[in-house]
Amino acid sequence: MVGDAMCCARVRLGAAEMLFVAEKYLEGFRLGVRALSGNVLEVRADRCDGIALEFWRVIVAAYEAPQRHYHTLQHVHSLLVEIDQTESISKDDKALLSLIAFFHDVVYDPTRNDNEAKSAEVFDECLRRCTVFLGKATCENAANGMDTVRRGILATKDHFSCPADTPEVIKYFLDMDVAILGASAATYCQYADQVRLEYSHVVDSAFAEGRITFLEKCLSQENIYKTEHFRALYEQSARDNIEHEINNLQLLQRHREDEAMNQLIKATQLQLLDFEAVRQILFTPPPLLPSVKYPF
Repeated sequence: MVGDAMCCARVRLGAAEMLFVAEKYLEGFRLGVRALSGNVLEVRADRCDGIALEFWRVIVAAYEAPQRHYHTLQHVHSLLVEIDQTESISKDDKALLSLIAFFHDVVYDPTRNDNEAKSAEVFDECLRRCTVFLGKATCENAANGMDTVRRGILATKDHFSCPADTPEVIKYFLDMDVAILGASAATYCQYADQVRLEYSHVVDSAFAEGRITFLEKCLSQENIYKTEHFRALYEQSARDNIEHEINNLQLLQRHREDEAMNQLIKATQLQLLDFEAVRQILFTPPPLLPSVKYPF
């Protein structure tokens, strides 16, 4: 699996999928803005579409950056499909989940450890622009909702550290964000290869060690998924996929170790051969020519 398909390119959205993503973005944005305005400033809220378009450009540019292979608009699309298909979530909560989906990985740099905080800052800037435009005519429910979005973005830093007061809607999002772990074997394999490509700056041995640590942490959880809905859908298949990847990574590690040992043995043999050649040159006299006398 990992390492066998390193040419696996990221999946680009088709026209219909892109339209679906754009519509969900605008729908979530408009619902959020209307909530901010307390559903009073309808005309002003409509005019906030300009801000929506501005941040849409930011989001598309971020998720379609060339160094991304898994954390792309395809990932956002998958989240939006999960949101759409989860019937137990209210329309208002789906709007919040959509906003979390669009902003949670808007900043993604595998070499840094503050991506979630930086992503939340982008959302905060978007929120600031909207509230200024609306004259800060926010209502308490909207403020709570936007705080939920911010908390949801920050919560993705560690999917398994979930405080007792975590809202149910955030638990749903955390489950959706790792739904890929319970995907079909082929889809999971593609995901694993895409993650490896995003960490191409890390040498194989270090990547395998870090990846295995993460995967074993997943398996150590009593439940990978926090909601009954996603446990029923993905728990067992996620555990099967993870165990399979760990086995593959460990096999690859052993193979690399064997290869390294073989290379060392070959290098040592060459050194011994070279030493023997040097000894022969130094200690074996050349053949005597008849007309030449050598002092002894």
